[in-house]
Parts: sequence; structure tokens; C-alpha cells
Amino acid sequence: MKVLIIGSVAAGTSVAAKARRNDENAEITLYNADYDISYSICGIPYFLGGEVDELETLTPRSAAWFKKRYNVDIFTRHEVTSIDAKPLG
Repeated sequence: MKVLIIGSVAAGTSVAAKARRNDENAEITLYNADYDISYSICGIPYFLGGEVDELETLTPRSAAWFKKRYNVDIFTRHEVTSIDAKPLG
């Protein structure tokens, strides 16, 4: 089975992790337009207010960590503009 996920942060990474738990052999690929696949959006006001010193503390999961943990191919800084959904073969 092939799974293509567009977008990450909370929803996309959750879908990827759930897909992996459901099928260890699935080919899972995630595309994200931004640099980070996971960040604490709720923590941004604390960073802006100076209560959080390092912005990196708000990005707990990197693409490398997610690849190692869930075996998901992740492409950051990729914008998906169309999808060709015709069956292969």
C-alpha cells in the first residue's frame, strides 16, 4: 500500500504514525511546504513574549527523527500543486 500525505504538523504526522501502526510494510511519503514537520504553535506567544528563549525548543520532532521512528519518507520545502491519481500499471 502507498500512502501520500500532504502537510504535516499535528494532522499530517499523526496520520503518518497511524498509517505505520496499521501497516508496517506501507510506503508512506509526506510532503510539507515548510522547513519543520512538527512545532508547538501554542508556544509561539511564549517565544515572542520572551518566556521561551530558543525557538528550536518549540520544534520537538525533526524529519530525521520521524524517519527513524516511523520509516516515513519526508520531503520538506516541497509544495504540492497537483496530484495525478490514476492507478499505476
